[in-house]
Amino acid sequence: MNYLLLVLILLVSGGWVVVTRTANEFLIAFIFSFLLFGFLRSKIKFASVSPRSFVLVTFLILVSFFQDGLLDDKEVAVILKMFIAALACEYYFVRRVDFLVLFVETMYFVALVSLFSFIVVLFIPTVLVPIDGEYSTAFGVGYFRSSEIARFGFYRNQSFFWEAGVFGSLIGLAYFLNEASLRNRRISYVFLATMLTTFSMGAFLIFFPLALYSMIRQRSRSFARGFLLVGVVCLLSAYYYPDLFVGILEVTFGRSFSNDASLLVRVNDLVLGLQASGGGFFLGRPSGDYDSYNELLLDEHGYTKGDEGGITNSIVWLIYKYGFPFAFIYLMVLFFAVRRYKLKNSYILFTALVGFLMIEPLSVSIFWLMLLGWKPIEQSRILSS
Repeated sequence: MNYLLLVLILLVSGGWVVVTRTANEFLIAFIFSFLLFGFLRSKIKFASVSPRSFVLVTFLILVSFFQDGLLDDKEVAVILKMFIAALACEYYFVRRVDFLVLFVETMYFVALVSLFSFIVVLFIPTVLVPIDGEYSTAFGVGYFRSSEIARFGFYRNQSFFWEAGVFGSLIGLAYFLNEASLRNRRISYVFLATMLTTFSMGAFLIFFPLALYSMIRQRSRSFARGFLLVGVVCLLSAYYYPDLFVGILEVTFGRSFSNDASLLVRVNDLVLGLQASGGGFFLGRPSGDYDSYNELLLDEHGYTKGDEGGITNSIVWLIYKYGFPFAFIYLMVLFFAVRRYKLKNSYILFTALVGFLMIEPLSVSIFWLMLLGWKPIEQSRILSS
C-alpha cells in the first residue's frame, strides 16, 4: 500500500492525468480521504514535518491574501496540496517508512516498466491505444504523445507522466538519492538507461554534468575541481557566446532553437518571465494574471499564452506569482530540507533539485512539497547506509 500511495501521489504531481484533466481531482480527493482514514485511530502530530514548512505555508497565505484581499480557488488548491503533503509525510513517518528510500525503490520499478513499454512501442507501435488526440497508452502503464512523432520521428519514454522532461527530472532525482544513500549499482544503471530513453534536452543538461561530476569526485577530488572549473567556463562561454552555445546544442540534440516550440517556451519563460516579474517583485500577482508576461510575449514574438498558459519554469513562476521574497524562502526551505536528509554530496542533490525546477512546473506539486517538508526518521536505512 505504501508503494501504491506514492505512485498515486506521483501521478497527480506530474502524471498525464494532470494535463488531460482525467480524474485528477478525483485522485487527489481519494489520496486525501485515504490519508485521513489512516489517522482515524491516532492523532495527527505532524512530527515528520519541518517547522520551516509551516513558515512557508503561513507566508504563502499572507502573500496570497495581500495580493487582492482574498484567496481564490487556485491559491486554496495550493494550500490544500501543502496539507496533503504534510499528511503523507506523517503517514509514512508513523509507519517507520523512509519516504526517500521508498521513492527510489518506486522509481526503480517505474523505470523497469517504462523501459519495457518503450521498447515494445519502439518496435511495435500498433500496440498503442489512443486516449485523446494527443495521448496514447501501451498496456495502461506506458503513455506516449502523438506530437513526438512529428518532432523526433519516434516516441520518447515518459512512463505515466505528462512529458519526458518530467519523467527525466524524477529519474534524475531518484538517481542522486540512490547514489547518496542506497548506493545500489543495479538501480543506478537502470536509472541511467531510463534517462537516455527520455531524450529530454533539459533533463540531460542538468543530470549528466552533475552525475559525471559526482562519479569523478568519488575517485579524485582534485580532478573533480578541474571538471567543475571546466563547467564554469562552459557556462560563462554560453553567456558571452550564446550563438556558439546554441549551435552546439542544436547539433548535439538535433533540435532547432528557432522553431522548436518546447525550447522556445523554456527560453521565453526564463527570460521574459523574469522581466515580467518586476512589477510584482515583492507580492507577486493574483492567480491567472499573466498580462505583463503576455505583453512581452506579444511584443517579442507576436503571440500570447492566454490566462491559463502559465510559466513552465518553477522558480520564475514562484517569483512571478508570489514575489521574490517568497521564492527566496521557498529555496531556503528546500536547501535546509536537503541538509536535513544528511546525505553525502547534498549540494549536488540541491543543485539537481533547483535545476529540475527550472525546466518543469513542479514546485507546488504534492510530491515536491513532500520533499520540502520531510524530516528523516532517526536510524533509518537512508541515514545508516
